Amino acid sequence: MSIFLWFIALGVSLAVLVKASDYFTDYSERLGLKLGLSAFIIGATIMSVGTSMPEFVTALVATLNPDPELKVFAIDDILGSNIANALLLIGIASIVAKGGKGLNLKRALIDVDLPFLITTSGLFVVFAMDGNIGMGEGILFLVSFVFFLLYTATQQKKLEYAQVDASGIAGKKKDKWPKLKLLGLIGISGFFIYLGGRYTVESIINIASLLGWSTSILTILLVALGTSLPEIMVSAVSARKGNHAGAIGTAFGSNIFNILFALGIPSLFATLQVSPRAMSIGLPFLIFSVLAAAFVTMDNRVRLWEGGALIIIYFGFVGKVLGII
Repeated sequence: MSIFLWFIALGVSLAVLVKASDYFTDYSERLGLKLGLSAFIIGATIMSVGTSMPEFVTALVATLNPDPELKVFAIDDILGSNIANALLLIGIASIVAKGGKGLNLKRALIDVDLPFLITTSGLFVVFAMDGNIGMGEGILFLVSFVFFLLYTATQQKKLEYAQVDASGIAGKKKDKWPKLKLLGLIGISGFFIYLGGRYTVESIINIASLLGWSTSILTILLVALGTSLPEIMVSAVSARKGNHAGAIGTAFGSNIFNILFALGIPSLFATLQVSPRAMSIGLPFLIFSVLAAAFVTMDNRVRLWEGGALIIIYFGFVGKVLGII
């Protein structure tokens, strides 16, 4: 296949991955309501895991691939995705927000999710500094993931923002689809998530080979941006509807889930390697992007100019990875 066709394959694979993840989340929400889960629990867990599913699947598929070069894929993907969430997602959400004056946030978001985001990101950076993340660190990530879920559940009354698109969830309460049908649809969408993830990884391998590039460049930019699309779309829609805290909650929650869950599971199967590009550019930019997100949200607002500045910083990251600046 020519490089042009591989780029088409990459685009199609990412589209299948993102759309299948969307269906997976939707059917899981419906099943959760039928099983008696509250709208809060669905918003705080199923939707967050669902939007992080592309990162998780591509990271897991790449980790299980015998190609040694792909051992850096998972960390490159999560780094690029989390940087995009902290900079591009929040920037776009603030610009498209209803009212045209940026985002107005709830204090509970800053009191609960922001400390978790900073702590989780800091833990990731510390673990990655020696050049790899192994099983022991992955287990600690997963233990922290369970603790985060339990703590979030105890804060249900405070964290009303987690009911992202609560009206949409409530509208599914009259869903008459049987549980078995929903389980089947979840299984089918899960299969397409796997296919999308598998061929995304395969496309990256072939494109990098044909261009003579490292897979790291394509992963930390193209794949990471592609797998961040669900979060960006959810946040933009939330902001447009006036659910400003929900938009930022999606960004913070997704970054936490990406590190604790999407990296925690793959690291149980193989030691994840940190690429030179991730070490020299990705990790410093992750630290900077988290601090920037914390700075602009600390006063419970994200102004238009602050959102624009975050987007400019993201393009600076892209230029640095490509060696343009």
